[in-house]
Amino acid sequence: MWDLSIANSCSSEIEEELERLAGRVNKKRTNNAGGGKQKRSESHAALQAMMAPSDFYNPQQESCEPYRLVLQHVRTRLSATVKRAKALSQELPWKEDPEALSPPYDKTCDLAEDLMRIYKSLHKCGDGIIAEARLKACLWRVHTFGLSLSRLDIRQESSRHMDVFDELCSYLGLGSYKTWSEETKVQWLTNELHSKRPLLPRVFIEQVATPPVKEVLDVFRMISEVGSQPFGAYVISMTTDASDVLAVRLLQKEAGVKEHLRVVPLFETKLDLENAPSVMELLFRNSWYSSNLSSPPQVPNVGWQPHQEVMLGYSDSAKDAGRFASVWCLHKAQDALVGLSKQFNIKINLFHGRGGSVGRGGGPQYLATLSQPAGSVQGWMRVTVQGEVIDNLFGLPSVASHTMERYTTSVLTATLTPPSEPSPEFRETMQCLSETSCAKYRQIVYEDPEFIEYFRSGTPDFELKALNLGSRPSKRKQGGIESLRAIPWMFAWTQTRLQLPVWLGVGAALKEQIDDGKLEQLQVRVVYVQTYAYTYIYICAHLCIHVYVSMRTDFYTYTCIYAYIYKYALCMYTSTYIYIYIHIYICIHTYIPICIYIYIYIYSAHIRHVALILFCVCIRIY
Repeated sequence: MWDLSIANSCSSEIEEELERLAGRVNKKRTNNAGGGKQKRSESHAALQAMMAPSDFYNPQQESCEPYRLVLQHVRTRLSATVKRAKALSQELPWKEDPEALSPPYDKTCDLAEDLMRIYKSLHKCGDGIIAEARLKACLWRVHTFGLSLSRLDIRQESSRHMDVFDELCSYLGLGSYKTWSEETKVQWLTNELHSKRPLLPRVFIEQVATPPVKEVLDVFRMISEVGSQPFGAYVISMTTDASDVLAVRLLQKEAGVKEHLRVVPLFETKLDLENAPSVMELLFRNSWYSSNLSSPPQVPNVGWQPHQEVMLGYSDSAKDAGRFASVWCLHKAQDALVGLSKQFNIKINLFHGRGGSVGRGGGPQYLATLSQPAGSVQGWMRVTVQGEVIDNLFGLPSVASHTMERYTTSVLTATLTPPSEPSPEFRETMQCLSETSCAKYRQIVYEDPEFIEYFRSGTPDFELKALNLGSRPSKRKQGGIESLRAIPWMFAWTQTRLQLPVWLGVGAALKEQIDDGKLEQLQVRVVYVQTYAYTYIYICAHLCIHVYVSMRTDFYTYTCIYAYIYKYALCMYTSTYIYIYIHIYICIHTYIPICIYIYIYIYSAHIRHVALILFCVCIRIY
């Protein structure tokens, strides 16, 4: 306000805004006093008098300051917005006053519009230097943080929504919703979405619904009261069918949500990833769903209408099938979803649910982005950065800037120079490796009756369940390994440094292919000619990760794997990476003076691979 108090006359837009506010003040005073219409000067004076309590510095001047009056109105509305937010957070009753002169802001765009009106007026009246100062910085903050600082995603498991409709259908005498076929569910949900009558009786919500069901309904009621602005997406965990997505859209409709949150299906297990394309195709062919897809304002959408976001689960798929099979299933799912995007002219934005550790999808982000299928990165990519790696990636301004540079560079590179399509030979080889590694992994983890006892005895599983971190609860339901959630599962193996879910089954798959005489198909140099950079990046990235995990598990095993990969020339690029990793590992984890190490490196240049492996083995023995 102090900056704008020295500004010159305002533009016609500001005058119109003042006239509108003055007219509302005049109408309110006329209704209260029963008098006639006031003059313009009297209305402005009345407006100034009404806004005075919100101005901590109100100079007594004969002439009215237009920008000060507008900003007083903005401040009053922000104060009302804060009061409403506090009331809603404390579950206190809040009643909107339709005749209030300064009602709370419902949307960030309303606040930005008020400030932008002043910004444009200053430029029109020759006071642009004032507009480019603190007012422009304020506009940046409004567009960046909005009214809620950040958007929160809401995440709920699909079975919880199914429980809601199961109890509701039983109450309405329609039978058990869970026993219906998928076709019947989709048809019934679509009819209810088209219908204009309410579906949820108040008696059912207040008296019949069980506490778990009422909890789900309360979430949607809260979204309706607060509005969709503070929220991002509604993520459905363990999505298996199209009815899971339609159910959430129907619950939002019944709760009275004016602007529906974008519903994001999360495909987590190996089977769900394989079925993801058919599920999305069924949704895109649905009459109601396809006509109600839109582009949310917080998501960039260039040249495509409408928009669909799909989340891919790295943690649960790796726990379900092993990391190697998980990566290939994720790749096939993305490739198929990109094809659906082109077929239905719907932009698919992929949300990668990566964790921090390698067993939960972690690894070099740059290589991970470049190894995505062609067309899956279209100038936009969403990833999760979870608690254990936030400090590592964004703990310091310089580190955060470097992290954002890696993200930006990788997304731009993958968008502008996408990789070529893989050859059928490459797909066949990867499919064989995936099936073999998955079968070996599940044979040990899920089929061996002694594995559960080994897991509980060899890892701090019980101790981790008592800690207040990770996924809560640690199990989705009672059962064995299949019911354990991915975060405590991988965290337990990380504590033992064994990292079993990362490498289990990979060696068996590679060995089987080599024993069958398919070594040449595994050599990147042969496949590289056919598939160009695609295979080059894809194989390099994942072999590097597997070998790095082997190093973390046991350094001696790591050097042996390095020698094995180099012997069969699976990837010269990977060998170089491993070679660099070994050098770094020696420098960090040994106490050899760096000058001596450099001397050894230079004078063993011709036989450095053999010498280095022997050198590492000696260190291990020592």
